[in-house]
Amino acid sequence: MTAKEYLEQIAFQDRKVQMKRDELKRLRESLDITGLSYENVGAAVGTHKTDTLGDMIAKVLDFENELKQEEMKLAIMRINATTAISNLSSEPQKEILTRWYLLHESLEKIMETTSYSKSRVYSLRKDGIANLPDFESQD
Repeated sequence: MTAKEYLEQIAFQDRKVQMKRDELKRLRESLDITGLSYENVGAAVGTHKTDTLGDMIAKVLDFENELKQEEMKLAIMRINATTAISNLSSEPQKEILTRWYLLHESLEKIMETTSYSKSRVYSLRKDGIANLPDFESQD
């Protein structure tokens, strides 16, 4: 996978993790509304209510595990990208790639922070990406 594709995948993975966090929050709120907690399964063993509640809690726990896997994937991708970017010899390229791909700053904010023109930011980004090695896919 090219460096540019890999860096763009980080943004996608970041959004994916955030959506899963939001969904997990909604699932937990649903359990709160029904009066459930991980410790409170309530009814006698073998009743339909216990089975339903247990299934709901199990699904939330499965979702939490999926989220943890996606978070781990994101962390590995960020570490790989950070390491590759830090190995660049050009400090301006490092800064632009970090701000653009890892911090997800807008072009305007990067221009304001660095005092570079729009064309200079794009040039440094292009050159920085060209100087990065290809990455292995995280799938």
